[in-house]
Amino acid sequence: MLKRLIAALAAASMVTGVMASAAFAESNDAEESTAQETVLAEDEAVEAESEAAEETENTGEVLELSLAEAIATALDANPQMLAADAAIESAELSYDVMAINTRDIQKLEKNYTISIDITDDDSMAMAYLKEGYYLYASEIGIELQSMAKEQVEAQISYDVTEKYFNLKLLEKLISISETSLSLAEENADIVKKQFELGLVSDLEVQNVNASVESAEFSLESYKRSKEIALESFKITAQLEDETREIVLTDDLVLPDMPEGVDEAAQAALSTRYDAVSLLRNYEMQEKYFEVTKYYIPDSVATYYSAYSDYMTAKYNYEANTKLIALSIKQEYNEILSASEAIQSAESALNVKQTEYDSACIKYEMGLITNLEKTEIMAELDSCKVQLENAHLTYMLAVQKYNYDIGIGL
Repeated sequence: MLKRLIAALAAASMVTGVMASAAFAESNDAEESTAQETVLAEDEAVEAESEAAEETENTGEVLELSLAEAIATALDANPQMLAADAAIESAELSYDVMAINTRDIQKLEKNYTISIDITDDDSMAMAYLKEGYYLYASEIGIELQSMAKEQVEAQISYDVTEKYFNLKLLEKLISISETSLSLAEENADIVKKQFELGLVSDLEVQNVNASVESAEFSLESYKRSKEIALESFKITAQLEDETREIVLTDDLVLPDMPEGVDEAAQAALSTRYDAVSLLRNYEMQEKYFEVTKYYIPDSVATYYSAYSDYMTAKYNYEANTKLIALSIKQEYNEILSASEAIQSAESALNVKQTEYDSACIKYEMGLITNLEKTEIMAELDSCKVQLENAHLTYMLAVQKYNYDIGIGL
């Protein structure tokens, strides 16, 4: 009856309001009504113009992205990040429940004598609860889930970085290939004119034609690779539905060589998710064994089961952290190798550039054939590509190393 009365009063209030509004509207003069209609029409026109401008902005234009912006886009509402947040929330709720249960059992123990039956699993579970093992495990759960989220964020960030600069590399290779094609076409035109004058053989013409064709194939191959790399980048950066042209604004800048690998490897054992997980598991198994041996004598199988788990966790921590430190040192060696590869590629490029410049002079003087010149041109292009690849390899090696001495990938 009360609900009906409330509903009736609400309906009556609405009707009264409508009637009052209608009466007020009728009291307005025609001139004021016309002014309101004019303002409304102007507002609608402005809104329509704004929507049209926004539509124009989102279609047919470019989307400029720095690396930081691309990473932020990839992380925004990322399902992996949302899942990590949910896992943290779950761990926090579990801790709250366990804190209440631990407090209650400890409070109960103060007022009553609690008998622990070592043959009863439920009774032993009460002992672990009373001694704070489950609460301790819940604390560790929150810590590890928080670190797991950091690792997910690091992995996404590195993946975006890798895809971002792979795409930038292909843009450079396309530019190199376009320049090579232009030079090959110019060289072909010269040789064909010389052939018409009877200065070179048909073999020279076939050679320059093959050189042009090879440059065209390389260019098309890089363009196809760029299309695939772009799609891969868009998937990783959560830009699959983006229709605008994407322009990556950051250039590949070579980072400094990291220093102090031994210290970094040791420090990483307290920051990496995998190393901390091994340590926390070792500590939990140690605490579990301490509680177990307090209540259970060494004549019971449960005692030895807890002891076995404790010793296994201890071994896993000590052995695997050594492997983690070793893997970091190996990554550092890869950085050194990548740096040396850059130096080697730079030297090879300088030598080949000098050789090509000399070949151009010799060709003009008639000392070498065009066949020899185009062969050196191809080698020069190859040196340029190798140098760009070496730059990317080094940069990504340093990026991965920096993540791996932190939270780890």
